[in-house]
Amino acid sequence: MNDVNFLPDSYVRQCHARNRRLRHFGMIAAVTVLMGGWLLIDAARLAGLEQYALVVESQASAIEAQARQAAALETQRAELAREVTVQRQLAAPVTFAQITATVGSLLPDAATITDFSLNGRRPLPDVIAKVSNRSGASQGSRMPPAPAGTRREVDQVAVSIHGLAPNDVEVANFVGLLSKHALFSDVKLLYSKPLQVGDLIGREFRIDMNVPLERRFESSDKQPAKSLAATHGQASALTSQEVASAH
Repeated sequence: MNDVNFLPDSYVRQCHARNRRLRHFGMIAAVTVLMGGWLLIDAARLAGLEQYALVVESQASAIEAQARQAAALETQRAELAREVTVQRQLAAPVTFAQITATVGSLLPDAATITDFSLNGRRPLPDVIAKVSNRSGASQGSRMPPAPAGTRREVDQVAVSIHGLAPNDVEVANFVGLLSKHALFSDVKLLYSKPLQVGDLIGREFRIDMNVPLERRFESSDKQPAKSLAATHGQASALTSQEVASAH
């Protein structure tokens, strides 16, 4: 059986053209949707990258701040280290308080001290020698160290003790204890003369000695330390005021 198409060719061509346009519109719509989706995905990715860049920038700022703080702390540490070094260099190995406590611990119970003085030698700075460079300008430079074998002067503290004792035995014991102690050197009894106040007879003495600062103070618990201020009240009859009046 033969099919006969009674539709005109123009109508058939119009139908084919309409179908082609529909297919084109569908493809354009699909491409547009795909491009829109891709743009949305790319925008989200860019937003994520921008957020990540902000986080990285904030972390970099925090690291820079920590680096600056670490540098400041290192500068403070170096300054404190220099101050500690200077303090250690300026601090005397033996202090006046340690010398006073040692003398007080060796003082006999029957004796008293009326005057006690400590005199330290003033430290001298290094000698600066003037040298001339090639241009003729003078420059300062420290003197070279002393040659080996040269005896170096040791800093020391001069100690002078004025006191009262009932007899020469107490004075001799005090001088002996001072002479045997490792902290003191050149212990000398300058005088021990009789002193009478009313019916009381005693001895007035003076002892001079040195404390080399190259020695180290070591406390000992064998003898209880006595305060030098307390020794002034041990002999109430022989006070410094009565001694002055006796002279």
